[in-house]
Amino acid sequence: MHNYQKTQIVKLCLLIAALLIVMLSFWYSNRIVQEVSKEEKAKIEQIALTFKQIPLVEDDAYRSFLIDIIRNNNSVPVILTDDKGNIKGHRNVLNINEEKYNNDEKYKLKSDAQLEEEFERIKSVRPPIEIVILEDLKDYIYYDDSFLLKQLRYYPYIQITVIGLFLLISYLSFSNARKAEQNKVWVGMAKETAHQLGTPISSLMGWMEYAKSIDNKSNFKEDIIPEIEKDIGRLEQVAERFSKIGSEAELKEQDLRPLIKNTIEYFKKRAPKHICIEMKDSPNYKAELNAPLFNWVIENLISNALNAIKAERGNIWVELKEENNSICIEVHDNGIGIPKSQFKNVFK
Repeated sequence: MHNYQKTQIVKLCLLIAALLIVMLSFWYSNRIVQEVSKEEKAKIEQIALTFKQIPLVEDDAYRSFLIDIIRNNNSVPVILTDDKGNIKGHRNVLNINEEKYNNDEKYKLKSDAQLEEEFERIKSVRPPIEIVILEDLKDYIYYDDSFLLKQLRYYPYIQITVIGLFLLISYLSFSNARKAEQNKVWVGMAKETAHQLGTPISSLMGWMEYAKSIDNKSNFKEDIIPEIEKDIGRLEQVAERFSKIGSEAELKEQDLRPLIKNTIEYFKKRAPKHICIEMKDSPNYKAELNAPLFNWVIENLISNALNAIKAERGNIWVELKEENNSICIEVHDNGIGIPKSQFKNVFK
């Protein structure tokens, strides 16, 4: 399965998980809303029953108890009217200053107008609860959802909006970070391409200058053309390597020693004369690998070793050995080395 297909499957799974979370949140919030709504309806029905009982009660203590039941409603907006729709009382509808209401006519008119507006709105919410006081005397209780219940109704939408904004910001942040990382990769690839092409191109230029300088052209075909063919072959190798980036490498069992030896021989004729490159005697080992990519690694190690040597006499040697049931390839040189403080950045 390709990485793109895996990524698409992961995205689909994340989308399904997000939808399930949203559905679960809505279901649970709706369940809570229904429970609270039932409790508020029961509370108002209790208040309606209390209003019905108050005129029939002669005991003052019991009457005070019933009145306390009404007063203890501090959350549900309630309006009490007669059978003609005249407002007889209200609670939790408007925050009215009683003293100002009784002494300021302008404030009273404004409050009454606001109360009428709220009454018209609450009437449209649900049918009233009927209170039969006498056979021909009825009152009605209109009520609205409490502030808490309204918050619970809107909570899932607010929650999803906040989560959505968070996910959007996160996505944009990660997307920008990924683009920046991709740009770094492309810059690194461009540098690596220049690095890979530099050796064969420089070598070809050197062979051309050498061909121009020699007087006897008889050895041109025997000495120079084979080396030029090697450099052209290396250019083909570089093109092949970069064409395989992003694709799955094909692994084949191959001898390691000849592969390493060929790379060393290539560098021997192109390295400065004061640097000696050799391979230590060691047994041959076989391993499953991709030859072009394996050679790429060995070439980079030797190339880095060449760049690190500043001494008058340089030595680079490659050692092939077995350690703890694993094949180990070591490239040594007498270059300037890497400071210990930079070890953690070697593969960055």
